[in-house]
Amino acid sequence: IRLLTVIPPATHRGRKLGS
Repeated sequence: IRLLTVIPPATHRGRKLGS
């Protein structure tokens, strides 16, 4: 999950998906 958050440029979207 953390990797997915780091890959996308949008930290907000990545954080929501990770959460």
